[in-house]
Amino acid sequence: MVEWKESGSVLYSTALEEDMLDNQGQTPIEMPETAKTILIVEDDEDTGEFLTLAISQMTHKVVFVSTTSATALKVVRHIKPDLLLLDYRLDEMNGVELYDQIHAIEGFETVPAIVMSASLAHFQKEIEQRHLSGLGKPFGLDELSQAIERALSFSPQQG
Repeated sequence: MVEWKESGSVLYSTALEEDMLDNQGQTPIEMPETAKTILIVEDDEDTGEFLTLAISQMTHKVVFVSTTSATALKVVRHIKPDLLLLDYRLDEMNGVELYDQIHAIEGFETVPAIVMSASLAHFQKEIEQRHLSGLGKPFGLDELSQAIERALSFSPQQG
């Protein structure tokens, strides 16, 4: 079961055992259909919490944070995020590999993604080949906000 910390419209996952469903087989999260959602996959819990708080202060987006790629793959079984915000260096696979796996899921082919890394230049070619946005760490809140708005306004027909 996923443990969720709630802060306003922000949900932060902190642990996962088998799956995200409660005893009735329902997703334990109810969201308005019009709510825009962002799935952050960041292995550093402090950074994930900071991003969650920053995004909730800047936008009206519902934020989910996963600290592992395996958890993220389970979360997307139950929600379809409008945006993926992926750390490049994760546990079992990197953020681009996770992006590839999520985009292979039917219905997720057009979900935009931003890849974050302190070594962005090393991965730029890999990121650009997939028409992803890159965000170099450390970044300012204005950069984060602009990257999110650009990614959410990007139409699949443009790329």
